Amino acid sequence: MSYKDKLPVTICRAPAVYGERDTEIFIYFQTFSKGLTTTIGFDKKELSLIHVVELVEGLYKAAVSEKSKGINIFLI
Repeated sequence: MSYKDKLPVTICRAPAVYGERDTEIFIYFQTFSKGLTTTIGFDKKELSLIHVVELVEGLYKAAVSEKSKGINIFLI
């Protein structure tokens, strides 16, 4: 925070990332495609995913955007 006037700061928080060379999320996709999924509790559950290529593009755009000057928080 002490550098916010000297250095543009942008915080990006990514959800679960999947893509090439991924093993963990791929296992979830394989399990889900067979009709199996995990449920904890009784509320509706949602899984937020982003492909690695889209994440990199979003991070780049956030870094070069004029809106990134000062402190901003982008939830991707």
